[in-house]
Amino acid sequence: MRCAAGGLALVLLGACAPTSLAPSIIRYEPLDADEPEHRLSMRSGPRLASALTSLSAGTVDTEVGTPVPPELGVALEYQRTQPLGQGFAFHAGVQAELFYFLPSPGIGLMGGISWRKQFGTVSIAPALAVRGATDFGIATATPSGSFISGDFGLSISAAEGDSARLGITPFLSVVQSFRATMNTVFFTGALLFARIRSIELLVGVGRVYTGGVAWNVPLLGVRAGGN
Repeated sequence: MRCAAGGLALVLLGACAPTSLAPSIIRYEPLDADEPEHRLSMRSGPRLASALTSLSAGTVDTEVGTPVPPELGVALEYQRTQPLGQGFAFHAGVQAELFYFLPSPGIGLMGGISWRKQFGTVSIAPALAVRGATDFGIATATPSGSFISGDFGLSISAAEGDSARLGITPFLSVVQSFRATMNTVFFTGALLFARIRSIELLVGVGRVYTGGVAWNVPLLGVRAGGN
């Protein structure tokens, strides 16, 4: 409980603007299957508010392939996984973006459900999640935006000894933005993860599709926590 309160406070202090962090749920064999898990992470994702503003203005750079800020965001995330029995779990989290380490009013919330099946040392866990994020139309350092999204992820992992696990989570996310002009964004890709005890390293690539334009997004992150 103390870990959960500390993680939530740290995320809220970070402030945020909407960044799409997919896959929302990365699940594998828990450290303790009967106890809730608490994870605090720092992850990258596409900064859709800036990209859609550039797209509307006709200035989005489609030749770069891999964006840099402000099109690339880095966010803090706290997530709790609550076991429900029979392999099911409920996930809830809060997200806050760091933009050049400057605060920008806003918040992102997510919720979802997953189901995990164990086959020896291999774990397979499909998951569905929804997320909403807004900066309340008062972003200071970047373009304003509000979003709602849903995503599907499939975590496939294998144990390495008693405390390590390696895996991959391919995902598909559909994002609806709410601005002067509404945009539907498709975000797909795959995230590799490696866990050693309570620390995870995340690396992957995603691709954003919207308005006839597509670009790649590096997915990097680190997560820490447990039961």
